[in-house]
Amino acid sequence: MRLYIPTSSLNADNILSCECIAPAKIYPNREFGYQKFEVLEELKEFSNFILGFSHIPQFSIEDKERENYPMVIAIEVSNSKCFVPVGKFNGVEIFASATPFFVTPQNLQFLFFKEEERNRTKLDCSVSEKSKLFNFFEERFSLLSDSDEKTKESLSACLEKVISSLPESHLDKHFENNFDKVKGFVWGYGMGNLLSSTPLQFEEDLELKKDPLGVQLKNADEHSDLFNQLMEELVWNDGLSLERIRTERFGEATKIAQNLKKTRGLLWENSAEQKYIQQLRENIAKFTPFELDSLPQPGFAKSCCFCFKGRRF
Repeated sequence: MRLYIPTSSLNADNILSCECIAPAKIYPNREFGYQKFEVLEELKEFSNFILGFSHIPQFSIEDKERENYPMVIAIEVSNSKCFVPVGKFNGVEIFASATPFFVTPQNLQFLFFKEEERNRTKLDCSVSEKSKLFNFFEERFSLLSDSDEKTKESLSACLEKVISSLPESHLDKHFENNFDKVKGFVWGYGMGNLLSSTPLQFEEDLELKKDPLGVQLKNADEHSDLFNQLMEELVWNDGLSLERIRTERFGEATKIAQNLKKTRGLLWENSAEQKYIQQLRENIAKFTPFELDSLPQPGFAKSCCFCFKGRRF
C-alpha cells in the first residue's frame, strides 16, 4: 500500500538522520538525531500520530524566513497493522499510525513540487553530518509525477473526516532510544567486518568519501584572522544558531559578504575576493559551479566551508 504524508522539506534531513518517521510527540524524548519534527499547521492537533493519505491533498507552506518548502513523503506500507484506516473524504482514504515507521531506500521517496526546492533540500541532506546513509537515499529525491495519486481536495478538508477513534500507542517512551542503540551496534559491527579496516582508518576514509568539505575544514589553518573576525561577528555578536545555518544558508552567505565588505573597506569593490563570495552565493541559490580553491586565501576558503558545513563549528 502506497501512502502520502504531507510535510515540510526541513524534515528530510531529520528522517534520514535516523531512517525513521515518528509521531511528532515522540521527538522531544529522543537521545539521537533531532528532537523536533516540523509539523504543518493543519496537522498540529494530530501530533500523536503519523497520518498517511491514499492521494496527495492540496497544501502549502508560507515561510519567508527559512528554506522551508512543501514536501510529500511517499511510503510503501507492507504491514497493514502499522497504519489503520481512520477516515475517507471524496475518495481520499486516510490512515494513521501511533508508532514509528522505519524507512529504507526501497520503501521511501521524497516528492517535491519544484525542481529548485528538491535540489536545495537534497544538497542540505548531502552535507549533513547526521545523514550518514545519505548515499543510499540519494536517488529517492524526486519531483511529483503523473503516476503519483493527487486530489483537488485541501488537506484541511480531508482532516475534517478523520474519525475520533484514532489508534493508541503502547510503546514505552524509551523504545526508540533503545532501538537506535541496537541499530548503531549492528551497523558498526557489520561495516567494520566488511571493510576490515582499523577503526581510525575506517573513520577517516568514510568521512573523506562522504564529506570532503568537512575534511578540508578540519585540516584548514587555524590562525586566519579574517576567519576569526567573521566568526566573532556572526556567531557571538549576531547570535548565529545551528538551525539558522541549516535553514538559511543563503542568508548567512550574504552576511559573510556584508562583513567582508565592512572589514576590507574600499579594497572589497570589484576585487577577486568579492567575485569569489558572489560565486558562492550563486552556487547556493542557483547551483552554479563553484571552485573552493580558486582563490588562494585560507580565510575565504574557511568562510565558504563554514557556509556549507556550519553544523560542525
